[in-house]
Amino acid sequence: MDRQQETVILTRFLSTLSRGALGLDDARTLLERSGSISGMASSPPALLMRAGRLSGAQAELLSYLPQIVRRCRLDQCGDGPRLDRLEAAARYVRALYTGARHERLFMLCLDSNFRLLEARLLSSGSTLETSAPPRLIMESALRVQSGAVIFCHNHPAGRKFFSETDVSSTVAAMEVLEKINVAMLDHLLVARGEIVSLRRTHYIPENVWTNSGTLAIPFSLWVEKADADGGES
Repeated sequence: MDRQQETVILTRFLSTLSRGALGLDDARTLLERSGSISGMASSPPALLMRAGRLSGAQAELLSYLPQIVRRCRLDQCGDGPRLDRLEAAARYVRALYTGARHERLFMLCLDSNFRLLEARLLSSGSTLETSAPPRLIMESALRVQSGAVIFCHNHPAGRKFFSETDVSSTVAAMEVLEKINVAMLDHLLVARGEIVSLRRTHYIPENVWTNSGTLAIPFSLWVEKADADGGES
């Protein structure tokens, strides 16, 4: 969506929200200061009030939009979606992080048919921290009887690469899960709506992934659809 389309949509929304008190100039001001509709909707209410003529109630209502969109996108993924391919996992993870303002590390717990049992939040904060206590990882997997898991975290600032800490903490988590025969399928990074697969970077040797548990999926099958469509990186 280009800036002109964003401006038209936001102008209509603001006008409806304020019963005509807000309009085109307000939409332009908000977009200039937040960068996009997505950036605006992900901003705290106090920041929105400083950026324009929004009242406290109006700014708070705008801040709820990402939560509504997130719920809609997750519902579109279905109940207990099957995440046995990178494309399907990326679609779910992109929905899960809609409007996320802070960095969060989730572990997606899957059953023996690779259907989602639970998206378990392992850590959250304003600074990058993709590690989690080994005990929490193990207990979370055992509690729902996971056969496989997918790790995912986000970079709200948009950095699209894994750090050395990301890689080492993933390896440590794999070692913990291997003890209870739970396979790690991938670790996905979300950056401004784009999905980056740690497995596809080959920072961790492929044999480590394929030997991580009974339900490990070969690399060629995991990326099959994504490669065919020129999909996730």
